Amino acid sequence: MQELINFNVIWDAEAEVWIALSPELPGFGLESDKFEVLLQKVFLALPEFLELNRAVDASSEKRELSVKFSADQLELFSTVTV
Repeated sequence: MQELINFNVIWDAEAEVWIALSPELPGFGLESDKFEVLLQKVFLALPEFLELNRAVDASSEKRELSVKFSADQLELFSTVTV
C-alpha cells in the first residue's frame, strides 16, 4: 500500500522564505528562499528523517511514498486613500 505524506508549504514574507511542514512528520521542517529548491530539499532529507525517526526500517524492503505539497502565499499591501 502506498503511503501519502502531506506537506503544507507557506511563504513567510517577513523572513522571505518558503517553509515546508508536515502534519504526519512532527519535527520535520525545512525552508528555502526558492520554492523549487525547497521541494528538492524535502526529497533529499525525507528518507534520512524517516529512517532516523524509525518511521522506516533501513533493513526493510523499499516502499513507495506519495508526497503532496499544498502551497499558500499571503502578501500584505497598503492602499493609498485619495
